[in-house]
Amino acid sequence: MRKTLKWIGRILLGVVGLVVVAVSVVLIAIHTDWGREQIRKRVEASLDSTFEGGAKIGRIDGSAFTDLIVSDVVINGPDLEPAISIRKLRVHIALLPLLSHHINLAKWLADDVEVLLKREATGDLEIKHPKKPGPETQAAWKLECARVESHRGQKRADTEMERLQH
Repeated sequence: MRKTLKWIGRILLGVVGLVVVAVSVVLIAIHTDWGREQIRKRVEASLDSTFEGGAKIGRIDGSAFTDLIVSDVVINGPDLEPAISIRKLRVHIALLPLLSHHINLAKWLADDVEVLLKREATGDLEIKHPKKPGPETQAAWKLECARVESHRGQKRADTEMERLQH
């Protein structure tokens, strides 16, 4: 009986050690260019499949423990031309909620934002329907933003250009 408990203890200790090593490897990987590139590819693919005209992300820098800096974010309209462009997006993501498919953005600061408001033939704005058509499904992830800021933004409605106030 004692031998069995000893082996169970060793197995549990081994499992805990394996989990610690796996978490450590992931945390080290996301702090490398390769790891941030893997994150960028996954986020870009998700955005690309969500929006009618697709989306692109230029680069991700920073640390998951502090702020991630996402450069050159572009969400295209149905005409495959940029509808929303963000030169630099600084986000702070709480890591623990990610385990339960909850994205909690403590801050979202966007610099040099440009929104192009084009009209459809019906007169409605294209941006009114940015997502790809299809059946409405329950989102696998829940998104929550505590603080959103935009600096140096502008919007263009068809041919007009308006400066947005900070």
